[in-house]
Amino acid sequence: MPDPTDGGSTSWTDKEPTILDDIFFVEAMIDALASHYMIDESRVYACGYSNGGEFTFELACRLSDRIPSIGVVARSKYIETYNNTDTTPTVVQMPSLSSSDGSTVEYYKVIGGGHDWPGSFGNMDIDASLVIWGFCFKI
Repeated sequence: MPDPTDGGSTSWTDKEPTILDDIFFVEAMIDALASHYMIDESRVYACGYSNGGEFTFELACRLSDRIPSIGVVARSKYIETYNNTDTTPTVVQMPSLSSSDGSTVEYYKVIGGGHDWPGSFGNMDIDASLVIWGFCFKI
């Protein structure tokens, strides 16, 4: 369905201001899974690509007590998300960084890559899925 607020673009994303907030849905989904299955709630992770990466950054900011680690591919944070972030438990290797709150950030820059998921489509120099899983598994 085309986005009527963006010239008919099919790259749909909620625009500010909005009453929509999917954070509560994700939190309810974690609660429902935990109530029906024996999951380790300390090992719930999120990852996202492109616009899904922005949502993943938002999850890391607002559900940092529930989601200890994330992975983001082909995305940077909106300034609003960055300004509202208390912690940044994220994956997206240049040098690893550790902050005073104990968060660790790993960055991988793909030279010659495009807007793709390395190892799945586009650039095949690394496998982003394996890199993200390896990072989350260490946490």
